[in-house]
Amino acid sequence: YGVYKQANEGTAHVYWVDDGVPSLGFRPYVVYGVGRDQGMTSTPTTAMLAAAANKPYNISYGGRTVFQYADDTARAFIQAARSDYQGASAFNLGGFAPHMKEVKAAIDAVAPEAADKITFEDIQLPFPQEVDGSGLDAAIGIVAHKPLTDGVAETVTLFRELIAAGKIDADAYIEKRS
Repeated sequence: YGVYKQANEGTAHVYWVDDGVPSLGFRPYVVYGVGRDQGMTSTPTTAMLAAAANKPYNISYGGRTVFQYADDTARAFIQAARSDYQGASAFNLGGFAPHMKEVKAAIDAVAPEAADKITFEDIQLPFPQEVDGSGLDAAIGIVAHKPLTDGVAETVTLFRELIAAGKIDADAYIEKRS
């Protein structure tokens, strides 16, 4: 995975040097929100769905990590595409670095009926607990990050709407990601 990322960054640099094609690469961390359903770091999003459905779920890790709301991440990509950035670089995407107990508290606040059903493993991921997103901000302008509590509330609300509309089967979704 890491080798491919570095190869892609190198390829982008070659296109910039040889042909003047600018590119920006993002290094997100834990992107959460409706639609984030793959990979180990997607388990907080699955917990938000479980809370919306009042189902039990255990987040597979804990500790402190950088969170980025999916909508904010998408807006950052749009902002980058509209920027006049010249060059070929990859940047960390900043965000908030809450402890998983803060993420759980945000879930509990919007779905108190499921508070005792959402748990997490207090295992720190083997990655930096914080990243510096200032390079991306310098390249394309300040990137907005919605407060965690607001992003979690929007995610749980959207999941509730999708469940009510029959557009998502919470049981199947949760089982597949457990």
